[in-house]
Amino acid sequence: MLSHVDAIYHKLHQLDTEYHALAAAVTRLEKRMERVDGRLATVEGHLDTMDGRLATIEDTLKIELRQEIGEIKAKIAQLQERVAELEAQL
Repeated sequence: MLSHVDAIYHKLHQLDTEYHALAAAVTRLEKRMERVDGRLATVEGHLDTMDGRLATIEDTLKIELRQEIGEIKAKIAQLQERVAELEAQL
């Protein structure tokens, strides 16, 4: 009878040891997740900053491209006028 009680006690001791090991592992995982969450928040902040900067760059490029297109159209109009003048001289 005592061996049966000893086996139960031994099993309870093993379960208690496993419980403490699992509790410690969960604590470590929770701390690690807090660090990961912090790093993720930092990365998201940087990403938001980069999104803003990219939008500014895109707007600047659009303005510059419109200006260049306008200049090219003006040059084409000048060339067409010149071609028309040359054709008139022929």
